Amino acid sequence: MLYRIPLLIIVFFLGIESVVYGKEEKRHRSSEKENIYRNLYIEMLGASNFIGLSYDSRIKPGSRFGYRIGISYAWEAYQSMFIGSGSSSFFAVPLEANYLYGKRKSKLETGLGLDIGICQENNSYWSYNYIQTAPFQIELIHYKVNHFQRQFGYYFFSNIGYRYQASRGFLFRFGINASFNLGDKYGVRKRTLLYPYISFGYTFKN
Repeated sequence: MLYRIPLLIIVFFLGIESVVYGKEEKRHRSSEKENIYRNLYIEMLGASNFIGLSYDSRIKPGSRFGYRIGISYAWEAYQSMFIGSGSSSFFAVPLEANYLYGKRKSKLETGLGLDIGICQENNSYWSYNYIQTAPFQIELIHYKVNHFQRQFGYYFFSNIGYRYQASRGFLFRFGINASFNLGDKYGVRKRTLLYPYISFGYTFKN
């Protein structure tokens, strides 16, 4: 009979440990649901055009729905011996509503948004005029024209891709971005319909 007493004590403490562990695990899961995961990341290409910084968050604890707001910048230049030279830039604010599929750290993300900002163009080109000075003589006059334009611009976009979303720490995402506009004078047109995107960032809880 005496040998059963240590066995009962061991079983008793194992039972207490399992109960405590179960409560701690339940408390951990409930705390996970009470937290809102917020992200800060750098995005290259995609909705950010060239490069941008975005803040991303779930709308409430445990929700798969979220939103994003950021700032982005794009710039390009060209130069031609016959046409001239110029540059264009687009400083914009991407706004997006998104949804995450998956219960683990690896998720499928989808999003729909609007990029609004200021487009600026600065071009210099050659203009030519032909003047007939005699019956068989034509004089060519050329001069340089400088053109500067700044106006509001926008485009709609959609995202689909992969997101590594941990509860805290490193964030990674990549995928495909498609853009479109309403065809008016303020609509920004990209060179291609589909743009890849890649992001690196950090996740923190609040």
